[in-house]
Amino acid sequence: RVQSLESLDESSTACDLEALITESSNQLISEILSQGATCVNQLFSAESRIQESVFSSDHMYNIAKHTTTLAKGYTGGGSDELETLFLYLRAGYYAEFYNDNISFIEWVTPAVKESVDAFVNNASFYENSDRHGKVLSEVIITMDSAGLQHAYLPQVTQWLTRWNDQYAQHWYMRNAVNGVFTILFGGQWNEQFVQVIGNQTDLAKALGDFALRASSIGAEDEFMAANAGRELGRLTKYTGNASSVV
Repeated sequence: RVQSLESLDESSTACDLEALITESSNQLISEILSQGATCVNQLFSAESRIQESVFSSDHMYNIAKHTTTLAKGYTGGGSDELETLFLYLRAGYYAEFYNDNISFIEWVTPAVKESVDAFVNNASFYENSDRHGKVLSEVIITMDSAGLQHAYLPQVTQWLTRWNDQYAQHWYMRNAVNGVFTILFGGQWNEQFVQVIGNQTDLAKALGDFALRASSIGAEDEFMAANAGRELGRLTKYTGNASSVV
């Protein structure tokens, strides 16, 4: 499970995690948006009692629904609100994984998927800017944290195909799109992913082309080319015709 990377331009912020303990999802939304991503990041290591309250199934569901509404209206250029809300959602899955007292009801993940879908289907999904990259990073990691690796293989393939030197200039875009390799790595423990990954020939080709990008040699995205090669090699362990492309 992936914790949050602290922002490079993050400033010192006074956080009050106790204020996040409430039975009202609307109040929780207001509070986490007021405190921001820096404070939500602290929930990864918060006391169990705080995590249990903040990450109830009702809160996760209602915040996912609110996130869906905001994601549908996203016009690019980044969004502190969406960054914070997607960080909250994936922090919830992190807490569920490590905290034995947290277990989400089955209708939570479909609501989270709806919020991710809203962002993915937005016209600005493939925008190139650092501000956008900060939000995109949270969305891509949420795909993995929620166990939805199988659902976004077309978008993983698209990002690998679209990647170019213009994207590579931006730190937050490199950080965000590097997350697609986390999706491919994490998918090996997702049975739905395992059932379909072996026939993703377009993905195999995209990984191969990415790994061989000459302009990445000695460049700031060279580590991404190495990650692409690693995941291309991993494809050979799956049954299907994608391995014939490797």
